[in-house]
Amino acid sequence: MRRLTSNWPIKLASLFVAVLLWFHVQEQTTNVERETYSVQLSAVNLPPDLVVTSMPKSVRVTCEATRPALESIDPTRLVAEVDLGSAQPGRNQLVPQLRQPLNIRAKWEVRDPVVTVEIERLMSSNHPVEIDTSGSPPSDLIYLSSTVDPETVSVVGPVSKVREVRRVRAVLNLSRVRPATSYLLRLEALGPDGKPLGQVRTEPSEVSVRPALAPALAPRSVSVTPRWTGTPAFGFRLVAVTADPSQVALTGKSEVLSGLASVETEPIDLDGIDANRVFRVRLRLPQGVTTATPIVEVSVRVERIPEAGGGSQAP
Repeated sequence: MRRLTSNWPIKLASLFVAVLLWFHVQEQTTNVERETYSVQLSAVNLPPDLVVTSMPKSVRVTCEATRPALESIDPTRLVAEVDLGSAQPGRNQLVPQLRQPLNIRAKWEVRDPVVTVEIERLMSSNHPVEIDTSGSPPSDLIYLSSTVDPETVSVVGPVSKVREVRRVRAVLNLSRVRPATSYLLRLEALGPDGKPLGQVRTEPSEVSVRPALAPALAPRSVSVTPRWTGTPAFGFRLVAVTADPSQVALTGKSEVLSGLASVETEPIDLDGIDANRVFRVRLRLPQGVTTATPIVEVSVRVERIPEAGGGSQAP
């Protein structure tokens, strides 16, 4: 008896604290609270000949449970589904279903009872692959063309989108190309505005592209040599024949340009000329050699021959 009554203030205080803790725990485990989550929405049982073109990404879901239960919920693992097994092309009004966690005692409610899902039939169309280029090739190379494998691919997607496809392309970055090398490039289906279309895919998604390259042509500056035939009119003589420009830049294979010191013009007919003239004349270029100035101006100056006996020169 004495043990029961000894230190009774401390024992009474301990009992009081224990009762308070019990009521606190009971309140936490019996009071119901509510939380609302944004839950990812996915589609199931879609027929293989149909495709979803528009559907909400998520729905709102409310959960009523005790605080410990709510704190144990991972919102990222919640999933809501719409069953498309009986859906038809067009606009469908469907009821989403929540996949409820089995280990939580709670009351769940989908706050968006009906969602709109738009569906189209799947379509496939064949298109040739075109190669667009970006950048510039290395300075020692010239890009000529490309071969593509496969040359034709299928574009698959909703009917409305596939019908918008104008061309299918792969983009080749010329700054990275090297001889005798193939590159695996991703394809893009482009619409009327020239921009990639969404909701469509190509089959296959990539093609092998092999660029055709050639050694870069070396530039070289050479002098222009005018060429002519015939003689001036009786009593006149040729004073000067000059070309403008007097030099041109040629482009071609280095082994060809190395042997060139000058380039001639096409022949000018000076037969019977009795006054100064300017001719526009084409250059005679060796095969495989080009220039940005294929035509030059040739100025021809003549003068009257003085008469024998010291007579004055005619004006």
